[in-house]
Amino acid sequence: MAFNFPTSPTVGQIYTNNGASYIWDGTKWKSLGVDVLARSQNLADLANAATARTNLGLGNVENVAVSASRPSVFYTAGANNGSYMSTTHSYFTYVDVTCGPKGAIMAVGSVQAESVGGGNYGYSYIRILNQTAGGSIQQDGQVTISYMHVNGQYTVLVPILGSAGLIPGNVYRIWMMGYCNVVNGAIWRNPAIAGLVW
Repeated sequence: MAFNFPTSPTVGQIYTNNGASYIWDGTKWKSLGVDVLARSQNLADLANAATARTNLGLGNVENVAVSASRPSVFYTAGANNGSYMSTTHSYFTYVDVTCGPKGAIMAVGSVQAESVGGGNYGYSYIRILNQTAGGSIQQDGQVTISYMHVNGQYTVLVPILGSAGLIPGNVYRIWMMGYCNVVNGAIWRNPAIAGLVW
C-alpha cells in the first residue's frame, strides 16, 4: 500500500497507514511503531476523567484523597538525666499519637546506654500502649541488644517498630524502653522517638 503523507504537516501530527504510525518532528516523518494511540483514543479529547480511567483499564481504581494517604510525623526527645537502667523494663520517654485512617504506625527510637562496670548488656525496644483502651499494651517492637565491654563505654541503641491493624482515631502512647542484664549495670541518656502514623 502506498504512503500518502500529508504535504503540509504540523509538528506532532501523527500519520497512520496500514498499522504503522509516524510523527512529524518539523523536518521529517519519524516511525512510532504499531502501538501508537490514534487521536480518537487520546485521553485529551475524552469527555471526562472517568472515561479516561475506563479506557486505561483503571475504571475500578479507588480515588483516595491525598491527605488520607499521607502520614503524619511525630517526634519527641527525653531529658538527659543519666538514670540507671534496671533489670526490669525502664520507661525512657514517650509520645502520644492519634491513629489515622490506615491504622498503622512506624517508629524508630534511639537511646545512649553507658556501661557501669563491664561485660553488661543493654537492651532497648519500642512499646505501643492503647491509651483509648485504658493503656493496655498493644505491641512490643523488636529488641536491640548491645554488649558493653568496659566501664564507661557507651553505645547507641536504635530499635524500630512497625504496627498495622490499629484502630483509627484511637490514641496510642509510644514508649522508648530498655533494660540491662544486671541491676544498675548501665545508665541511659538522650532517649528519642520519631516516626509516622497513617
